[in-house]
Amino acid sequence: MRNVIFDGKAYQQYTEWAIADIKIFNRINEFIKDIDRTLDAHFLIQPA
Repeated sequence: MRNVIFDGKAYQQYTEWAIADIKIFNRINEFIKDIDRTLDAHFLIQPA
């Protein structure tokens, strides 16, 4: 998985979800992983 870079306040909000609602926090993490997998698949099928 690539490194995820959060913009300013986004990281603060991301970590707040870990405290406020672990289920939503886990869904956010799954969403990030899905984006990473989708990008990998996209780059694998691009013509050279």
